[in-house]
Amino acid sequence: MDQPVSPDERDPSVTAVAAVSLVAGLACTLAPDATARLAGIDATRGVLRAVGLADLALALGLYVGRPSWPWLLARAASNPAIAAVSLASARSRRARLLAAGLAVATSSDLRTAARLRAAHR
Repeated sequence: MDQPVSPDERDPSVTAVAAVSLVAGLACTLAPDATARLAGIDATRGVLRAVGLADLALALGLYVGRPSWPWLLARAASNPAIAAVSLASARSRRARLLAAGLAVATSSDLRTAARLRAAHR
């Protein structure tokens, strides 16, 4: 028999997504030039800082927002936009791999959000 799930209980997958969003947000916001080089893209500082600020807001929501599924859904919704930035300014294979990774992350985020919504978390 399944144990009742508290809506306030943290899901480990949400915590992992929050951590990735936090690191990416800090990198894009505080070191946009280095982040662009590492990702193999030619995006402007302003674009990367905007992506970083969005990631930071989502990380905060993922860490403290309850229920967490709407925040995870917002994270999934932002991934295609970030992938589009990567592809539009791609200058290396790394940028295309980043975009592909974001597609996989989006699929995972959507599945997890649906699972959490069904569990009222």
